[in-house]
This record gives sequence, C-alpha cells and structure tokens, in this order.
Amino acid sequence: QAIWRDFDWQAVIPDGTSIEFAAQSGDDAATLMPASPALPVSIAKAIASTDTGPNKTNYDAALLDTGMGGQGAFNLADPPVLSKNLLRVLITLNPTTDKKTAPRLAHWKVQYDCQLSD
Repeated sequence: QAIWRDFDWQAVIPDGTSIEFAAQSGDDAATLMPASPALPVSIAKAIASTDTGPNKTNYDAALLDTGMGGQGAFNLADPPVLSKNLLRVLITLNPTTDKKTAPRLAHWKVQYDCQLSD
C-alpha cells in the first residue's frame, strides 16, 4: 500500500499569480476522502517561483502524510485522511486579475513509500 509522503513541484509564478495544490486519497474513486471533490485537503499555495538551483534539480515541496502525529496535510486534516491506493491531486492555476498573465507548472512529482497491507 502506498503512503503518500510529499508533493514536489517546480513552477514559474509571476507577480499577482499563484498555484493552489489540494489532494484526496481513497481505495478507489468512489471512496476518496474528503468525500466531496469541492473540499479536498489543501496541500500548498505557491506564490513565488521555484528556486531550481544551478542544475535545475531543486523542487518546492509540501508534506502529505508524515505518519502518526505528523505535520503533513493529510495528518492535520479534520478528520485526518489516510493514505490509500489512489491519490487525486487537484491543481488550480490562478492568473492575474486582468487574465493577461498566468503561472506555469513546469514539473511535479509525488514521493511515496510502500508498506505491506494487512
């Protein structure tokens, strides 16, 4: 079973724009938690471009599930969300108010561990 550890991204965020990341997890699409797609767990809001470093290998990161008593977004949700087989990530790109400039999500990845299920 997957334990969703963190969500990493590289993005270009011009002034006045942002990217919001949210997620749900469940055994399948019918059992995603939180149950409402309108109320996923907020992971992060990117308001500045990623400092990718000289080799373009650095990512920004947000913790998802850090285990019992952890500080990941799933751990802090009320009620907490357990890592399950399926992870749904919702990404919202917010342009400037005049709609002339938008952020760009260049790369993203999910870090995870696997454990034996009962």
